[in-house]
Amino acid sequence: MKKTVYLITAFLVAPCTLAQTIATPIDLRGGLAFSVVDTNKVEKEGLGYSIGAGYHVNKNVRFQLSYADYGSLGGENLGVKFTHLDINGVLPLSDYASIYIGGGGSYSANDTDLTANIGLDYTIDKNWSVDVSYRGIFDAGVSQQDLYAFNTMIVYRFTEEVADTEPRVELRPIEQKSPVVTPPIVEKSSLEKVVEPNRPLVSHETQCESGITQYRLKDGEYLNLIARRHDISLNELININVCPAGILTSCIQEKKFSFH
Repeated sequence: MKKTVYLITAFLVAPCTLAQTIATPIDLRGGLAFSVVDTNKVEKEGLGYSIGAGYHVNKNVRFQLSYADYGSLGGENLGVKFTHLDINGVLPLSDYASIYIGGGGSYSANDTDLTANIGLDYTIDKNWSVDVSYRGIFDAGVSQQDLYAFNTMIVYRFTEEVADTEPRVELRPIEQKSPVVTPPIVEKSSLEKVVEPNRPLVSHETQCESGITQYRLKDGEYLNLIARRHDISLNELININVCPAGILTSCIQEKKFSFH
């Protein structure tokens, strides 16, 4: 009997072209910035905006260029505008969330300052995400005061479709023959029944008629005489069980006797 099994075999045939959507390295972002200027006398607060773009070198490194006008939308007019250039190290926490920390420099009114920032990215879908961050600008502007800003940004990341060539997976039937069972070799037992040459073999189909004959030994009788009288050999008579009762059991057809 033959059995047919199916093995999954991958091999290159005519290429199967699939469209795959991947994210590009570039994103655009924009949102609100709530800022605080810490002076020696008083703290000034303002609400402004920030716009920018990002470039993802890989999943762990990102460059970011942005422009922020702090205090132009509400609160006190802080009168500070900055162009920021940052490099951030990104640590993915899951498929949807990641944290980042980084630093860089800011330019404002012919003055450059150092910056540091930390934030959280949360992905909504393949294009949209939310960026919440906290930025510090040290010795900002001509007043040489520290500025701290809490930013909430909406980020759009560009995607593109690329052709993805994958090997076609097909099922190839393979016939599998049933294994041939070899019958075991039976060896002759070393302990075989020894048949005396003078004792005829008896067929299993032969019916043996048995009877009990009373026989009393007389003086002067010998085994040879008894064997000849009953037409059996001396060896057969010796092999017969003899007991003192002197009862002889005979199988007429097989010429077998025993004393009981």
